[in-house]
Amino acid sequence: MKISEDLSGSDDRAWVDAGFRTTFDRLSEQGYSAVLAGSHQQDAPPAGGGRWGLSAVVALDDHTEQQLAGWAEEIRLLAGDRHWPTGAHGSAHVTVRAIQPHRPGLDGHDPFAARCVRAITRAAGSLDHPVVFRLRGLALSPAGVMACLCPVDATAGALAAAVRRELGADGWLEESYSRTIWYSSVLHFTTSIDDPHALVRWVQARRDVNAGDALATCLQLATFRHDRARMVPVILGQARLPDSRVAAGRT
Repeated sequence: MKISEDLSGSDDRAWVDAGFRTTFDRLSEQGYSAVLAGSHQQDAPPAGGGRWGLSAVVALDDHTEQQLAGWAEEIRLLAGDRHWPTGAHGSAHVTVRAIQPHRPGLDGHDPFAARCVRAITRAAGSLDHPVVFRLRGLALSPAGVMACLCPVDATAGALAAAVRRELGADGWLEESYSRTIWYSSVLHFTTSIDDPHALVRWVQARRDVNAGDALATCLQLATFRHDRARMVPVILGQARLPDSRVAAGRT
């Protein structure tokens, strides 16, 4: 599930939205089948060299975080409370680019991390317009439930391109592929699902919900840790993004 800079950076928004819709629909069909068959993915706390490593992520505005947290709580009532509510307050984020596999104990004093902080600061500073997404429904993938995000213009793609450019050789991890969607995970599966049929019906009923616009407030360099209930980002550095509450539909 990767974000293509060509796709999200295009000025043809109808074409972009159709591409996102097709990908989310395909993921949802795979998710429905996996959940009902009990063959869904089950995540585990990260080990060295695995997933949940150093990444460039964006934080979202308070209104959107409240929406994601509310969904996460509702989903846990159906799926069970052993799954990770990654849409909860303190966990929600949107990954722009994964940078390095997981390294336990990584902090901001690490020279590589320090270089990456400087890179994301330059990337954020290169933007003249706010990064705004339309929050358009939920999708059920084999790995969990995600909130579907559609950029309102080419600025999100410009941010992804700037992060890649400013990281240079340090951005090697995702050089071999491109992302094709923007999303924020709401729940990661970690074990069996209490009521799979109810979960599928719940997500299907919200597949096309229009939840308004989401403003990316800052670009962050984060690694992740497990707090015994979920994965939470550990912020090693951050830079503010252009802010326009009017553009994001806020007052």
